[in-house]
Amino acid sequence: MRLSSFIPTISAETVSHLEEYGIRTDSDLLFTPLFELYRRLPRNTLGLQDLAGLCTTVTGLSAAEAILGGDLLETELLGVGDGRIDELLRGLGGKRVIEISGDRGTGKSTLALNIALNHLLEHPNERVAWVDTLGDFSPAAACDILRSSMQVSLAFDTDTLHSVLDELFEYTAASDPPRILAIDAIAPLLGPILSGITSHGHALMTDLMLRLKTIANESRCTVLVINNATLKEPYDASKTNQERKPALGPTFTFMTDTTLWLSQKAPEIDEEAAEKTSHLRILKSRTKAAGAYLPYCVVQGRFQSSEPRTDDKGEELGDMPL
Repeated sequence: MRLSSFIPTISAETVSHLEEYGIRTDSDLLFTPLFELYRRLPRNTLGLQDLAGLCTTVTGLSAAEAILGGDLLETELLGVGDGRIDELLRGLGGKRVIEISGDRGTGKSTLALNIALNHLLEHPNERVAWVDTLGDFSPAAACDILRSSMQVSLAFDTDTLHSVLDELFEYTAASDPPRILAIDAIAPLLGPILSGITSHGHALMTDLMLRLKTIANESRCTVLVINNATLKEPYDASKTNQERKPALGPTFTFMTDTTLWLSQKAPEIDEEAAEKTSHLRILKSRTKAAGAYLPYCVVQGRFQSSEPRTDDKGEELGDMPL
């Protein structure tokens, strides 16, 4: 970081003197021995004691914000109440923007709702917020606890979404903001304004995603953005199962911290099965190795691993209550 960015905490005159003699960044100042710095500067510029105080000040200004390890672990826990799925999601939470993408019917909204419900069950005094852009959210899909601890808002365009974010995080800054924000879904808001002719839509998308990232950092909130899927290559009628990818293009995916990809897997044994098994995969992440995946199924609205759970003796256990 350049020393000029610390003005006016450090005087512009001091920064000018240091830059004149090749000390332009915090690394130049902090990783050069103190006596060598003192010898490099001309007399009557900075005394040895003043230079030591300057190093202490720059160290404080350039250091990351301190946080207790226990608090950090608490904020990064993300789960649905199933041991295997929670292990896959471990370390993805906290002050991050997470994209949940996949084809229609794979359970993207259900995954986000399970994460929100599990958080409220473990932290009953906190709140979560759900922004519905499709108008099909039903409180009956969750437990009664959500009705008092989850705030549901409607937003059918980006301007309304910004107003909802103002209400949730700007006007209520003094109170406790939501710890989880879910936007279901983002594609109906951004898809219509994206165009190959003008960059205006991409600018609006970038502005919105940067704001969500700022909200995540400043409010210690995990943002879940539900996205649709699209074809990876142009449609070809001769191919039955064409490869899919997250919608809205690579720019959108780049501006999220993690992309979770849900892909449906047709039953191989019982074609009449009521519940279909899907794969939950970490498509990309800034905090965890990509490529890890887990087969899961949705049973009566609950996410759970499709593999049987066993105890220490290898005996199969029953379903884990959410």
